[in-house]
Amino acid sequence: MYYFKEVQKLQIDVRRVAVFRETIEAPASIVETICAELGASGAKARAWPIKGWTLVELDGPARTRSELVLFVDALANHPSVAFASPVFTDRFGQPMFLSRDAIVRIADTMVNPNDGQKLIASWWTGSILANNWAHMPGAHLLRTSRKNGFDLLREANAIARRPEIVFAEPDMIATARKSREPRDRSATNRRPTNWALNALNAQAAWNLVNPFGSSGPTIRIAIIDDGIEAFASQVQHPDLPAMTDGIDVTSGTAQPGGWPVTPFDNHGTLVAGCIAAIHGNSVGPDGIAGFANHFPITSIRAFVQAPDGMGGSTTFYQSSWIVQALDEALQRGARITNLSYSLTSLAAIVMKYDETHAAGMVHFAAAGNHQSPPDPGVAFPANL
Repeated sequence: MYYFKEVQKLQIDVRRVAVFRETIEAPASIVETICAELGASGAKARAWPIKGWTLVELDGPARTRSELVLFVDALANHPSVAFASPVFTDRFGQPMFLSRDAIVRIADTMVNPNDGQKLIASWWTGSILANNWAHMPGAHLLRTSRKNGFDLLREANAIARRPEIVFAEPDMIATARKSREPRDRSATNRRPTNWALNALNAQAAWNLVNPFGSSGPTIRIAIIDDGIEAFASQVQHPDLPAMTDGIDVTSGTAQPGGWPVTPFDNHGTLVAGCIAAIHGNSVGPDGIAGFANHFPITSIRAFVQAPDGMGGSTTFYQSSWIVQALDEALQRGARITNLSYSLTSLAAIVMKYDETHAAGMVHFAAAGNHQSPPDPGVAFPANL
């Protein structure tokens, strides 16, 4: 796989594969039956929190890479399977795999923008979902007509090597890392504690902001997370201002939303409390920017949560969702974004961060709450 023009070696997991089925519901038992038909009788499948996807744990002795390639190809050719992908592991050993989509950007200094679509059509086996995607000139969101993730990866790599291409990469489905959360998930405990405010010397900042009074500047903040429990359609959080501006990009297109969807979507509410918990209401601590009149919030749901089997949850995302979230924040007039996760570095996300920053946005991201190998430095995207 290429990161711009640099080859990035992917660590393949020979014990797992990912399967996509077009049906609205894709029971794991059906995928297990398909695997058994193909000779993997002990396979254990579990539904992924992204619609249509199932992750399969292959039983028995570990396969060689060649054997895995053959098995993925057999899955891809099964009539009940729309797409099959190998599974790779990120630097923390967490799974990531290819969706059916890819993101390609052509250098506008080398190719007339009007010719870009023709070039992509001549290189790509599949369809073009969007041109100048996410308001990025020369960027195209593509969908493959191939059914095998290995084939998609080879085609994306071939395009990435072309001199007129800025980057070409699969739209990866990956695992995000978040801060440790309190085990007590009751509403009264979904708020920040005072140690963070003390560490930030918040009082000194408030002394500067308070003189603005009710006529101070309005600066919109976009929180990119798993939703915020502060919309009229949800149970109103007791220490957050009511929110009216929200969007959900986890279906692949921007849809009305911005609130939690599953019982595990509670990270965004915690983060919103750190930022915007109401000052002076005798409920919980104060948010660092809890002046509701000055800092309206836009909630952008770009992550999904699933139980981790240990009383917590694991966070998943698709790289295109992050790009769309940043674009939505810009289009909605946000001056500040917050993303409290560590992600896998991908070219499309890097370029969108760079371009929105150049447009005047200020971005905050998690520096990394787990400063230990294999990631001893500042996490992505905070390291940009």
